[in-house]
Amino acid sequence: MRWEHDARRDALVLRAIVARAGQIQNIRDADLARIVLQQNRATRVVTFRHVARWGRIEATVLCRASTASPEEIRFYLLVLAREADRLELLLTGADAPLPGTSRG
Repeated sequence: MRWEHDARRDALVLRAIVARAGQIQNIRDADLARIVLQQNRATRVVTFRHVARWGRIEATVLCRASTASPEEIRFYLLVLAREADRLELLLTGADAPLPGTSRG
């Protein structure tokens, strides 16, 4: 996950890579667009998009930086992680472990 502060919009931008190009290369563009659209309709907090430059799917959350409490930011991080994992599983059939951790 990455984050940045967009001072122009007074926004904290949280991002997670859902799937890299190599993981989704066998999915037709039309199917990928349909899946991303369906996921965007299913959540009000997270926005998914296909980043053509890198060929990956990315999840994004925006929150107002000037008023966000630590609890609110934690909530957004948890929702971002959960929804990104859900779409990753749908697209790839796998849920990649976090760097530095192991499953099992």
